[in-house]
Amino acid sequence: MKIIFKLLLLIALLGFSCSSDDSTDLEEVENSGSNDDTRPYKVITGLITQSGTSAPTLTILENTLGYTPTLSRVSTGDYRMTFSAGIVLANKLWTSLSLENRNAFAQIGRWNNTQIYFRSFKNLGTAQPLSDNLFSSTSIEIRIYE
Repeated sequence: MKIIFKLLLLIALLGFSCSSDDSTDLEEVENSGSNDDTRPYKVITGLITQSGTSAPTLTILENTLGYTPTLSRVSTGDYRMTFSAGIVLANKLWTSLSLENRNAFAQIGRWNNTQIYFRSFKNLGTAQPLSDNLFSSTSIEIRIYE
């Protein structure tokens, strides 16, 4: 009982109030922000899936780039993401590709002004060959900074 009294006294001294007038409606918080995107970059985020000798597919979760890429398979484990405009500029690109497989790893980077390459490798100890069938709803994010 003494602890509760001390806690209530502390709350009163600090000026905290529990009245309904001071509460913030969740709807007010959700609607108070602006829809303007103020990030210093444009982004495409999605999930990549690839099987057999087929080209990968991209499920887009967010795309503020203004361009939808085309994905292609170059050879075993070697893929390209191509944009219709030269937006993949050197020193303006940040990429992330998250392959969640203990026996594999991925690589991603800028190929040229219109393409990003990504590759998948099996981890077989000392040998690490390029391999297909390793992307299954694998997360990817590409940012182009302004």
